[in-house]
Amino acid sequence: MAADVIHHGHINLIKKAKEYGNVILGLLTDEAISAHKKVPYLNFYQRKKIVENLKYISTIVPQAEWDYSFNILKYKPDYFIHGDDWLFNKDKWMRENVIKVLKSYGGVLVEVPYTKDVSSNELKNDYLKRFSHYPDVRKSSLKRKFESGKFIRLIEATT
Repeated sequence: MAADVIHHGHINLIKKAKEYGNVILGLLTDEAISAHKKVPYLNFYQRKKIVENLKYISTIVPQAEWDYSFNILKYKPDYFIHGDDWLFNKDKWMRENVIKVLKSYGGVLVEVPYTKDVSSNELKNDYLKRFSHYPDVRKSSLKRKFESGKFIRLIEATT
């Protein structure tokens, strides 16, 4: 989980996972996220602090790769819980990797129906649209991009 924006869909997923036992949450590192998406607004430690305070989570582990199979091999959970949204997006390959790794030791994939009408990306984009004209928001976003170490291109014009 990236956990840059937490919403009720995430809570539904975590709550469902708790039904299967203690929840180990793989929290994506900044590097893992920025290799596939925009740099997260909050850094890893800020996001970790947030998810540490969600009552259904027992343990948080860094997820250094976009592909979950690395952490699955490391922790060998009995169950791996994921939303079924990866059936419909570009991460189908990752689902295949997860199934293969789980099968290697007898783990089980549990897919939770995607919570309709909510998206972290849409919430984040809406937030940025509404508030990006504030200097502090722009400054914070720019600082995160510099901290990420990724190449960025900047163009700004004033009148």
